[in-house]
Amino acid sequence: MTKISLVIPVYNSELILPELIKQIAKALPGQHYEVVLVNDGSRDKSWEIMSRLSSEHSEVKSICLAKNFGQDNAIMCGLNYATGDFVVIMDDDLQHSPHDILKLKAKCEEGYDVCYADYSGDKLQAWWKNIGSSLNSKQAEIFLGKPREIYLSPFKMISRMVVDNVLNYRGPFPYVDGLIFRSTSSITQIPVEHHDRFASTSNYSLRKSISVFLKHLTGFSIVPLRLAALMVFAFAPPAVIELGQAKGFDFQLLDRGGLGHDKLIAARNQLLGMAAQNAASTNNAVLTKVRPNGLEDTPEYRVDVDWDKAGALGVPITSIHNTISAAFGSAYVNDFIQGGRVKRVYAQADAPYRMLPQDLDRLYVRNNTGKMVPFSSFATGHWTSGSPKLERFNGFPSINILGE
Repeated sequence: MTKISLVIPVYNSELILPELIKQIAKALPGQHYEVVLVNDGSRDKSWEIMSRLSSEHSEVKSICLAKNFGQDNAIMCGLNYATGDFVVIMDDDLQHSPHDILKLKAKCEEGYDVCYADYSGDKLQAWWKNIGSSLNSKQAEIFLGKPREIYLSPFKMISRMVVDNVLNYRGPFPYVDGLIFRSTSSITQIPVEHHDRFASTSNYSLRKSISVFLKHLTGFSIVPLRLAALMVFAFAPPAVIELGQAKGFDFQLLDRGGLGHDKLIAARNQLLGMAAQNAASTNNAVLTKVRPNGLEDTPEYRVDVDWDKAGALGVPITSIHNTISAAFGSAYVNDFIQGGRVKRVYAQADAPYRMLPQDLDRLYVRNNTGKMVPFSSFATGHWTSGSPKLERFNGFPSINILGE
């Protein structure tokens, strides 16, 4: 006997499911069938009802998805568990009557691979859903080659061959109708009646309809890609040789003599002052908007190490650097495994002990003989100001100057 599988995505339908299974049983007396219910992240008690129905009816399979993946993904999941010679795809709200299933089966047994249930002239749904259905149908005509007379109904029966071809799809955004039209052209339809929703309200919103439309449009056709290739872009003209296409200038002021940061800042200020005087001249103004590009000096604490004392105490330079970086920054120690994950261990002074300059006096450094030497015995510190960013150009300390 021919076996029929019913794949039904379920979303927030706890009040409908018992009546749905009851009507299916009445509509298919003596038929060899199974019902595959796929819970698509329902927020009500749908899964509890589905579990109970599966325990009470051997022909009912219930599958629960981890989250709401969308109707097409739920259908693809159900098709993977459907074992029938023909598979019916229908909604869970009883607007698709189970009593029409045998009509679909009779049409498919005439030799068709797919039979849609056509209720296009009697749709009991919101006006914007009707518009969405029309747009979906029109895009299928343009991008998928759907015959104009075929109504893309969510209520349909497909053959085992089509199911196997549809399941070959491995992309993230399946479009079941698009996959059907890729699999066969042996498609027909029969007129059926569209019924009122059995209970509650529709879970489909305008936003979801638009999202589904865009996924179908971009995921199952190369036409949008071709349209993008035909777009015209405007580009700026190329630069005029030796003149360019932008105004202004920038240059680097370098400390090539190694005079120090203070001297470099003084030279910068002198240069900016001369440029400001030129900009203020109304008759001979050559430079305008001359300004430094960078950060101004900020307060900083400078640590001076007496390397002669450190050497006399047997304290290596590397030990001094490692102690400061570990205490005020951090130092990598090793790795360990916890809960199956590799985690790293870092050593660092506790926050209250690395906040103030005098915290340096708390530090001790191990010398070559293994003794701990106070940091204050070979180092001093004082407040000063300096650049928060080390800027160099061609290896020299520098300051970037911009202007027009």
